[in-house]
Amino acid sequence: MIKYFLINNASRAAAYGIGTFIKSITPCLRSSFSDMELCLLDFDSEVREFETYQEDGVWHYRIPAARCGSNSMDFYRSVLFLLEPYFEKDSYVIFHFNYTQHFPLMRLIKAKYPESRIIYTVHYQNWCFSLKGNLTKFRKIVSGRDSEDKLCEKIKSDFLEEKCLYSLCDDVLVLCQFTYDLLKKDYGVSERKLHLVRNGMPPAVVRSAERVGLAEKNVLFVGRLDDIKGIDYTIKAFKIVCERHTDAHLTLVGDGNFSYFLALCDGIWDRVTFTGKLPREKLEHFFQHATIGVQASFHEQCSYSAMEMMAHGIPLVATDSTGLAEMMSFTPWNMVHIEEENFLEESFITQLSDRMDALLSNPNLREKSSEKLLELFYKRYCVDQMGKALEGVNVLQNNQAFRLSEEFLPYIDEEMIRILTDCPVIDLDNIGLTGIGCYLYWRLGEIGKEKTTSELSLAEKLRAGLSVCVDLIEKFISVHKHESFPQTFDSKTFCWLLEKMQDVDCSCETAFRIRRWLQSQKINFKAGKISVLEIEKMAMDIYNANF
Repeated sequence: MIKYFLINNASRAAAYGIGTFIKSITPCLRSSFSDMELCLLDFDSEVREFETYQEDGVWHYRIPAARCGSNSMDFYRSVLFLLEPYFEKDSYVIFHFNYTQHFPLMRLIKAKYPESRIIYTVHYQNWCFSLKGNLTKFRKIVSGRDSEDKLCEKIKSDFLEEKCLYSLCDDVLVLCQFTYDLLKKDYGVSERKLHLVRNGMPPAVVRSAERVGLAEKNVLFVGRLDDIKGIDYTIKAFKIVCERHTDAHLTLVGDGNFSYFLALCDGIWDRVTFTGKLPREKLEHFFQHATIGVQASFHEQCSYSAMEMMAHGIPLVATDSTGLAEMMSFTPWNMVHIEEENFLEESFITQLSDRMDALLSNPNLREKSSEKLLELFYKRYCVDQMGKALEGVNVLQNNQAFRLSEEFLPYIDEEMIRILTDCPVIDLDNIGLTGIGCYLYWRLGEIGKEKTTSELSLAEKLRAGLSVCVDLIEKFISVHKHESFPQTFDSKTFCWLLEKMQDVDCSCETAFRIRRWLQSQKINFKAGKISVLEIEKMAMDIYNANF
């Protein structure tokens, strides 16, 4: 039995793209994997206390917002405590995350349930919002080739945290080829865990043939009214369109900063409609009556709004930013180029207005665009394609428990060394010196005899760290030797560590002195057998301990 937790969070994103993704992937998972118990885990729900219920064969776990903040480690520990009664011993558990802010919970899960698997879907990357999708600028910043300021520091910090997040995951789902290539080249994510699973949705009611010959010239935008969506440029471009088409009308569906964008409509207020956010059944009316669609976004992964346009056969004017470029690959004549090195607002607005004008003026071009977009929709973005792509995800094909991702181990290495350097007063227990020592010993053993230059350097760091660890253990004993310190730790694990020191030729004399003292005190000295899974669990507990 696969127990699958699909994780959502109350937010604007949940009301738009991520929420739609969860609604789309749910039937795909249920139809493709008959032995799956699907559970939707909702954070920051509008409930007073934790509640569960089953609806249409899917379990819902609703977590209320925490007073201490929904990203705190204490909050996430409480979440795992609440969920524990719902785990069955023979279940194969998968957690599917959709938000970077839940990274602390991922770490706790790997510590508490080391045999569970983690999937993460890349719906957004923070730098794309800060830099408006400017990949050239991003690469300059993370490589240190750009001027240092607070924005650069923030982007570098987000970049390193995202790398760490991806390394912890067992599988990473990306929604477009742009992100696949980016994660492989710039983030160093292994192709083994990367999977291209585009967003999908059911076919629409309206078809291309029904759309040809519409008399109205209705221009439609659907989505959040945010700067990243290029709403200001859309309005400015539409002003130019109004000069050429006296019967053109722009409809903007979505919520956001209405006062700011309304001010931009000065002179064409009677030609622009702001509807606010609409329910799906009312939105259908606007799709059916749209002549063309527009999406001047500077960042998209796999836009559901653009997908809706495709499914309805609505000719679309869109940018070549990030994930939008491949969505426009069948209609390049309607694509607006974003110049990253030397962005000029006037040129960009001119492109937008020209593309809209061309479609509004030419019914044949609209028909051609409509047919091509419908063809692309069925080829890439129909919900059936989404289901097929999911079947190739590793953790959904193999119910065997895998170990902690090798890509994440360097981050644990770094944290262990930092703790030994910055926090010399550490307990002897399994989330203290004993756990650190066991991990460092195991990592040294993992580095083979045929070492590369980088492996030799790592081995040196690990060996030095292990020596410090054993010295600190001896210091701890010298301070606490008159106390009942053996009660504070698992003697089996501790003795195993002392016994193994000679295997790596590290602090043997110190280890021997500790063993001899233990024996002189008639303390039971019996080394047990410690599994790799136990070592990794101790390491994750230490990583999450916030020393």
